[in-house]
Amino acid sequence: MGPGASFDDPGLPAEDRTARSRRAFANEAKAALLGLTYRDFEFACATVLRLLGCQDPRTTRQSNDGGIDFHGRLELRGRLDSPFPYGGLDDRAKVWLIGQAKHYPTSNLAPAVVREMVGTAELARTGGALQEWPGLRLRPFDASLILIFTTGGFSVGAKALLERSGMLSMDGNQLTTFLCDAGIGIQNEDSVFDASLFRQQLVDAAKLHA
Repeated sequence: MGPGASFDDPGLPAEDRTARSRRAFANEAKAALLGLTYRDFEFACATVLRLLGCQDPRTTRQSNDGGIDFHGRLELRGRLDSPFPYGGLDDRAKVWLIGQAKHYPTSNLAPAVVREMVGTAELARTGGALQEWPGLRLRPFDASLILIFTTGGFSVGAKALLERSGMLSMDGNQLTTFLCDAGIGIQNEDSVFDASLFRQQLVDAAKLHA
């Protein structure tokens, strides 16, 4: 679907016009996202962490991953509104982003998936997990954000549990919008969506850092 007249309003600021033109490719981007394999979707989630500013985002091993599919570290240096020119706590502060990837094209995730991730995160934090995740050094009092990304959706019960737990999530439509806003797969000054470029930027780039 190409951008129509409603996406090209000359009265809008340039950045808003760019966002609208990119979101016009949502259908193509969603189809490309759904076309990924389960493992490739995990790599795609690592790329999302990189787009969010994480350092060294990684996927975990394909089997027996202990419930964590991807993780990354977000440095807070220079991100906090600190009045001190030579730094403060933000020089030492970091936030771990830890998540599960669920490639369920037509299904809504049940509350059990959210509960499982709560338990996984707690075991990782307290050192009670049997698995070790290379690159993830989560200490008991480190700040962390727990994520669930899916190509599908969330049931009513899962949404309620996500809200009550403070866990963050993106469903297939939210991920598609995020990737369109980031320009993934879009070339020629936002006028063409290229599924091969989408895969290259979203999956293949993450594999190079695996």
